[in-house]
Amino acid sequence: EVNVISVAIMIQRASAAIAPGHVIAISGFTGAQLTDSASTIVALLAVTNGNDGHNMFCAGTGTNSSQADWVPGSRSVQLTVCPGAKLEAGVEYRFSFEVVNPSLEQASPAVSIEMTGAQTIISAKVQRPSEQQSSDPLSGNGFLDPLFVVRKEFTIKKMGQSSPFL
Repeated sequence: EVNVISVAIMIQRASAAIAPGHVIAISGFTGAQLTDSASTIVALLAVTNGNDGHNMFCAGTGTNSSQADWVPGSRSVQLTVCPGAKLEAGVEYRFSFEVVNPSLEQASPAVSIEMTGAQTIISAKVQRPSEQQSSDPLSGNGFLDPLFVVRKEFTIKKMGQSSPFL
């Protein structure tokens, strides 16, 4: 089943804008695959109020924005800041991308984020919706956490009849 992963990134306390060539790695997408399993390019999708986040990144050293690299072995997305782009400190950049869920049930895996380049940010755990204050019962039960997968099944399995007479 195709799953849309939503990402929000904000860099705090940077000494300068994050320049082209910096790589942000989001790792830990256990069990996920791309919709095209032969590809290593992730299409980044625009979201409402995303501050053009999907256009800030290119795959590898390329110049085509709205792309990232998928690293199958580590199940990670590598976001390279595009030539001509820069990430400003204190600005939230948002985008989404699609993966295919694992075929078996699983709890949401631990996902982490880090940045390498002239400025570095060490690996840090990504906060899941279930770890945030919310009145939404879906997020509180983990259903909105990335790659939390449950088996589809009927919750009610009963049957009866109104009359046994001929």
